[in-house]
Amino acid sequence: MYRSNYWLKIIVFIFISLLLTETNLKAEIIPFSLKEMVSASELVVFGEVVDIKKRKYEDERFGQGYLAKIRIKEILKKEITEIIEPEIDVSFLPGLSIEPRFNLKEKVILFLGKSGKTYHLVQGYAGKVTIEDGAVYVQAIYEEPGEQSLKGFLEKIRDTKSWHNGYR
Repeated sequence: MYRSNYWLKIIVFIFISLLLTETNLKAEIIPFSLKEMVSASELVVFGEVVDIKKRKYEDERFGQGYLAKIRIKEILKKEITEIIEPEIDVSFLPGLSIEPRFNLKEKVILFLGKSGKTYHLVQGYAGKVTIEDGAVYVQAIYEEPGEQSLKGFLEKIRDTKSWHNGYR
């Protein structure tokens, strides 16, 4: 009798501990160099956020998914064979620690992969570079300064491209 009561208390304690434990999932990005970011991307674009809308589904662990509609000003790399529309949708989950947030009218350089009809960021928030007043703000790209000139960063992207299709 004493033994079964002891195990019951242990099980109840574990159960309550699990209920009270916060499940805050955090992920980390292992930084890629700019060359690796360009290489890992199917599409690299310079554009502007023109719309943000909720996706039709909500992820159980990370919350509501969103689509940022990006108006492309320039394609910096394209390995996708299909025609790229002037506006594309980029999916993101702001509830996931490695995903960035998007703001309307924000100018960005995006490193993208294709996911069905939409695109996703390569390397989470590292795949989004924000542009303000002729400067870019880089996060988590190995050996890249956090703030640098837009012109210089675009030149680095163009110089690092290792095109298999001869596009340069």
